Parts: sequence; C-alpha cells; structure tokens
Amino acid sequence: MTEPVLSVRDLNVGFRTSRGLAHVVNGISYDVQPGETLAIVGESGSGKSVGTLALLGLLPPGVAKVSGSAVFAGEELIGRSEEKLRPIRGAGIGMVFQDPMTSLNPVLTVGRQIVEAVRAHGPMPKAAARARAEELLAEVGIPDPRSRADAFPHQLSGGMRQRVMIAIALAGDPKVLIADEATTALDVTVQAQIIELIGRLQSEHSTGVIWITHDLGVVAGIADHVLVMYAGRCVEEGSVDELFDRPVHPYTRGLLGSMPLVDDPRPARERDPLSTMPGLPPDPVRLPPGCSFYPRCTIRADERCRTEVPPLVPIAGSSDRHRAATFYAPEGV
Repeated sequence: MTEPVLSVRDLNVGFRTSRGLAHVVNGISYDVQPGETLAIVGESGSGKSVGTLALLGLLPPGVAKVSGSAVFAGEELIGRSEEKLRPIRGAGIGMVFQDPMTSLNPVLTVGRQIVEAVRAHGPMPKAAARARAEELLAEVGIPDPRSRADAFPHQLSGGMRQRVMIAIALAGDPKVLIADEATTALDVTVQAQIIELIGRLQSEHSTGVIWITHDLGVVAGIADHVLVMYAGRCVEEGSVDELFDRPVHPYTRGLLGSMPLVDDPRPARERDPLSTMPGLPPDPVRLPPGCSFYPRCTIRADERCRTEVPPLVPIAGSSDRHRAATFYAPEGV
C-alpha cells in the first residue's frame, strides 16, 4: 500500500460550554490514500464535520479544544499556527462545504471569488488568474465559463453554485478534497452529476477524497473505505463491500436496515418494515461510561456494555482494515 497522503491518529475535539466540555470527537483515526475515497457516515451530531474542520484549524479559537495527530504530506497539522496552516488550506487540502449559497459571497461575482482563491496560493497577474478561473469553471462542467464568471451566486442554480464551490476548492490543486455533505441540498439528477464530476476530477489528479455524508446510497456508489461514527467515536470501519455485506456493529446494522431496497420486486405492502433505532444520541457533555450506543442497542446490551468502552478491533475473517467497536459480533460474521 502506498504512503497515505493524510494520516489522522487519536483525534479528539471538545467544545467548552457553560455545562462543561462537550466531547464531540473522541479518538478517531484513519488514513486517506492518494486516489481513494474515504466516506465518513453517521447521523447529525456524530462529529463528522467537526473532525475535518479541526484538521484545518477552522474551529473557533478559545472554544474548541483539539488534541491528537494529523499528518499531511509529512507535516503535523494539529497545533499548527494560523499562519502556517494558511498555505495548506486550499493548496494542500481543499474543502467543498454543504450549502454554497451561504459559503459564497453574495455581493461578489463567482469569477472574482475563484480569482481570489487562485491568487491566495501564489503571485499571479489578475489577467492570468481570471483566465485560470474560467478554466476551472470549464473543468467543473459549467457552460460558457467566460460569461458565467461575471454572474453573482443568486443568478446560478444550486447545482452550478456547487460546481463553483468545487472550482474554488480545486484552485490550489489540492492533494486531499473534503466534500462536506456536498450533494445534500441538490435533487437526485444534479446530485449524480456532482458525484460523477468529483469522481472524474479525482481520477485525473489522483486526489484523496473525504466524503462526509449521512446518505448510505451515495456511499455505496463512490466510497472505497467507510468510517461509521456515533457520538464522536468510530464504531466500525472497513471497505465499502465489507460494511454493506457484513456489517458488525449494531449501529451500522441499524443504519443499513433503515434503507429502503429500491430493487425489491415485492409490492410495497409485502416488504419487510424498515428498522428504527429507539432513543436519541447521548449528551456529549455527559457521555455514558461504557458503550455510547448501549442505551439504544436492541441486539445485545449487558452490564459489560454499560460500564466498559469496547475497543475498535479487527473482525475475524475480514481484512485488517475491517474493525468494529463491539464486544459481541453477530454469529456468522
């Protein structure tokens, strides 16, 4: 296996609140290989986005408490000063945020915003930067890039605004691209176009992609490796085939069980009911002493689960990268 372009180890993120420290990311570790897509999945509040924002120092100073290690291209990111992180943002690690309408400046043309991103990573004449902005718009599939560069965000459709965000993220030719719920607000047709676009750009540039989502249907089609998060912890990880074919952790099995089967030939009234998980995720200020999923587990939960935190261990019969944090793997796995 090649050297990972990004290696995260024991990342912890907490937020100082009036009630105490909220533990939102708790000891997650992963690697991103060149040209690989790592999907980070979980319900809202599981720590998916916060963990990646911490890598780039984008959390509020004085409020966020970050520890652990994140090595990008041989350099440690955690604890790095704002001045030293600035060249890595965009040029090393690019990010596509969830809602382009709130991420783009509404009073600046999209061309000017791309030009700013281009010139932020090295001296370049305005005319050359403008030409590069038009090239990027063409690269992400926006027709008539010269005139579109003079448009304001509100004059573009949701799909085109997301393409502009991807163009900005690609302006520095990053080695890692973080897509944070990049297709959530889009209809399924545009969603498929954006997924195809990022996949094409990834193959052309051998970019490592971190895809943050709660949509397992998207994950099944694009991911190489999957990290399942719950209450700030990784509860299972493995290749996309391993997780969909042999899910181990009760939370992973619950997520997959809540997905409707679009190819089920049976009439709707004859199909098995979708599974649900009772209860709510735990309060991050007062995490339970044992397994965080213990209060919601309907498969097997005993005193050991209530008092001990299950370690993330390899699953027998799977690859070394398929691991789950549970004391009781289901029979036959």
